[in-house]
Amino acid sequence: MKKKLTAFVLACSLVLGVFVFTGCDNGITSHNIWVTSSNLQNGTVSGDGIYKDGETATLVATPIGGNQFIAWAKNDIIVSKSQTYSFTVNNSMNKDEKYTALFTSANLDYVVLQSAVYEISGAIRTDSYNASQILATSLSVSSTPALYTDIASASNQLFATIGDAWVQDFDISEKIFYLNKKYYFSFNTNIEYATAETNHTISEPLETKYYIIDFNELNQGSTTDGVTTYDCSEYTLKLTKNIVLNTLQITFKNLNNSTNWTSGAFQNLTITLTYPFDDAVEN
Repeated sequence: MKKKLTAFVLACSLVLGVFVFTGCDNGITSHNIWVTSSNLQNGTVSGDGIYKDGETATLVATPIGGNQFIAWAKNDIIVSKSQTYSFTVNNSMNKDEKYTALFTSANLDYVVLQSAVYEISGAIRTDSYNASQILATSLSVSSTPALYTDIASASNQLFATIGDAWVQDFDISEKIFYLNKKYYFSFNTNIEYATAETNHTISEPLETKYYIIDFNELNQGSTTDGVTTYDCSEYTLKLTKNIVLNTLQITFKNLNNSTNWTSGAFQNLTITLTYPFDDAVEN
């Protein structure tokens, strides 16, 4: 009987110990931090591993030879331009997080979004309503057709003069674009109209426009004085190379106009990407 009682007590103690131990661990989340190099011949990286909430991850980028470190990117968004990048792991992060160290390269492999400009003119309705302000505009991008990420947006911008052309700069995210990839862009805008005779206003969201852009098409473009231009019905790619800065501009064409706009109405949307880039966010 004593042996059975002793075995029962030990079993209960073991179960209780497992419960307490497991209960203590329930509040701890671990994350896999992955680090990669944009080109292992140009630079190496360290700092990957499994980290728990509250721990500090330190990522180190080391250039090789005469190459230079440019920036750390997470999900293709610049997070730091310091070779040593430290941050606290927390439970708001994903289970798996990937960071890429970008190094200079003999080939132009990637560029970063630097600016976005939207221009509109002649957005006048035939019923005497004039465009008074842009309520919201946004530009999204994905390297797959299903998952879009907002990269440029603006809202509540009054027209300087009703009926005249208006140019609007976006708030942007410095997203990395790889020149060997195909990207899917989505653009939409919502415009408010007003009349001088009454205080009545109306809002009209224009139909969302989608674009599929393949940077490899630059290989079929024409080159003059170091400027390569590829032009099609949906967009124009213009790559300018020089010693100091390489600039790639995308001009989107045939934006969806309202059916009630005047025949001369137009919209232009241009984004500018550069390499190398010095305006990375320092964390």
